[in-house]
Amino acid sequence: MLTSIHNLRHIEHFLNSRRDNSTILDYRITLRLNLDIDISLLSKNSDNTILSELKNQINTQKLHAELVNQSDLQTDEFYDYLFSQNKNPNLINLVNRRRDDYLTHYEI
Repeated sequence: MLTSIHNLRHIEHFLNSRRDNSTILDYRITLRLNLDIDISLLSKNSDNTILSELKNQINTQKLHAELVNQSDLQTDEFYDYLFSQNKNPNLINLVNRRRDDYLTHYEI
């Protein structure tokens, strides 16, 4: 567990440094119950080099990263919720909320 927390802090520092130079617009990190780390990156373009850099920085098989474009926010309600500052303000979630929790907060 401590290794996972250390990895989370390392990932957070790495992503914040890329966020400052506008490589990524936003991100969300989730630590699952099985200690897998899910990362969703919101980016202006589809350049996958940030994912390669991230996987090189973090030496773990339990890292799952995905790149989300801004157009995905309009077409996919999950991503709209995930990156919403009002509905989901936490950059790091230490619970298993990745797949189903957004349904309980979804407003019709």
